This record gives sequence, C-alpha cells and structure tokens, in this order.
Amino acid sequence: MDSAAAAPPQRNAGIDIARGLGILLVVFGHNWIVQHDAGEMYRLIFSFHMPLFFFLSGVFLSPDKDFGQMLRQRADSLLKPYFVILLALALRYSIPPHAVTADYFIGMLYATGQSILWIPLWFLPSLFVVQLAAHALLQAPQLRGNKRRLLLLILGLLGAGVPLMHVFGGFHPMTLEILPGVERQLMGLPWSLDLLPVNLAYLLAGCLCAEYARRPERLAAFPVWLAAGIFLLLHAAFNDTLNMNGRLYDSLLVSSLEAFSGICLTLALAGYLSRHRRSATILAYLGEASLFIFIFHAIIQGQITGILQHRLPQWPWLWAWLGFLGGVAVPVLLHEVCRRSRLLSLLLLPYRRKQPFSGRIAASARGRSIQSSGS
Repeated sequence: MDSAAAAPPQRNAGIDIARGLGILLVVFGHNWIVQHDAGEMYRLIFSFHMPLFFFLSGVFLSPDKDFGQMLRQRADSLLKPYFVILLALALRYSIPPHAVTADYFIGMLYATGQSILWIPLWFLPSLFVVQLAAHALLQAPQLRGNKRRLLLLILGLLGAGVPLMHVFGGFHPMTLEILPGVERQLMGLPWSLDLLPVNLAYLLAGCLCAEYARRPERLAAFPVWLAAGIFLLLHAAFNDTLNMNGRLYDSLLVSSLEAFSGICLTLALAGYLSRHRRSATILAYLGEASLFIFIFHAIIQGQITGILQHRLPQWPWLWAWLGFLGGVAVPVLLHEVCRRSRLLSLLLLPYRRKQPFSGRIAASARGRSIQSSGS
C-alpha cells in the first residue's frame, strides 16, 4: 500500500490491480452489510485481506538498497501521513468547545489501532516496522538467494508469532482518554510490535514469491485451482478467521492456509482482469490510490451511512451500498486533490525529487521510442 519515495517508479499493473481488489475488500469489510452480523462474508474477507497487503509490500522489497535510504523513504511514505493526519485531527479537536487531552498524544506515539482516533491508521507504523525488519533480515548472507531457508524462516515466524498474538490479545497496559469522553483500552505492544512476527512472515512470503507475483497473468492453472479448493473447503469446514488489529488468529494451520490461498486467488484474479483493459485500468488506479482509500474510507463511509440510515431507515442495503461507493470515491478525489496541490502533496504524498532536465529529455526519448516501436 505504500509508494516508493525517490524517482517515479515503474508501476506493476498486476500488483496495482491486486491492491485495488484488496482495498475494495477493506472498504467492504468495514461496511454495514459485512459488519452487522459478522457472518461468513466477514470471515471470508478478514481471513486474508490484511495479509494480502503485507504480502504485496514484500514483492518489490530490495535488500540491495541502503538501509539509511530505506529508512528515509519508508518514513516519508508511511510515517509522514500518519503523523500529519493525527496532528491535523488534534488541531481540529482543539477548537472550542472541544479539547485535546495529553492522552491523545500518548496514543499517537503508542501507534496501535486502539490508541488512536482513526483506527485504520495503525497499519502505517506497523508496515514501517515490518519493512525495516524484513530489510535487515534479508541482509544476512545465510538468507540471500536461499529460498529454502527463507521458507523455513517464514514458517518459524508464523509458528512463534501466532501464540504471541494470543498472549497480547489479552494484554491491556492502560486506558487512555484520547478526547473528553472518548476512552480507549490499549491492546498489544507499541507500534504493533507483538504482530511483527506474523506480519513479517507474510511480507517475506511476498519476497519469496516475487517472481510469480509480479506476473500474475502467468500463474499456472493447477496452483490456482488448488488454492480455490483449499480456500472454499476450509471456509466450509471451519469458522476460523483472523483480524490483525484485533489480535485474532483462530488457528495457526487453518487461518494461515486460508490467508495464503486467498492471496493466491487475488493474484490470479488480478492476472485475469489485467487482460480486460477497462476493469484493469480502474482497479490499477484504485491500487495506486489505495493508501488514501485506506486512511479515509472508514470515516467517510461511516458518515455517509449514518446520514442515510437516519433518513432512509427502511432501506438498509441502499444506504450501505451508497456508503461503500462514497468510501471509495471520496478518498480517490482527495488523492487527486493532493496530487495537484504542492502543499498537500508535500504533507501527505511521498516526496519526489525532480528529474534533471537532461533526465527528462532522455525519459521523453525513451517514451517516443517505445511508442514508435509499438505502433
């Protein structure tokens, strides 16, 4: 869900489509249709949608990049919007008759879903920590180019990390009153460090499978059908699911198989849709704007749903679907506004160094060359 922060990167259409599918599942997973009874649709979506984003973040992780450069880029693309938005909310709630408490800033620094006002923002510092940990691990010569050892490390991280999640699912170090009358009971360690092993396993799995994930349209039929069979059979036989922010991981074996098979099916669907220009363009665009959708969808969908629920109480499915559409469309509009505003882009988007004039000429020449060769 993050973006590289240096020169404009070459985007991968298949991965952007997968991100687009994933972010639609995130928005729909927080919709009334899914949430009001937390039934099978809830279990289907939550069984893999967050592991999917950690997996996709590992596909392009380069261990050859300097650690200092990696630190600066990830802080710029992930931590900057986290702190800018929470500080902006602090200013908003400092205007009388509201008041921001000291606990608000403690919660912001604690950086978990239970400690902040906008819960989905927990993902940004968590992904930051996981990416840095993965980069540090991949520096080890024992892991470089050794897929077998990397696979064993992934299995070990899952085996150790799931029990750790269960332990910290019941760990509540303090209660914060982040706004007057708004109390939050904390869960887990600061910056979701208790989730690090499990999330790291999925990100490293993305590194391990990068060769196949980058070209999802080339996935062979057998593993896709196998993944579909595993996913459907496990959901038919068990009620297990997972919820990273809620420290819920029902079964090490079942939930992990559901997550990996769901990821495989998403990549296969992305590969199929990449052959259909219109749907591919829309989903790839949503994938590119996925960070903004992730940050803003919950508050916007909730506001739209609340207003329509009050005015149209007899049509719950109508206001639920309109809330879903608004939860996708409005953040996309905000993303476009930020791209066109120098100040907002500086505050919320990854910093882009301007290409030297000679570099722009060379890029333009390459573009004309590609266009003429394809015509």
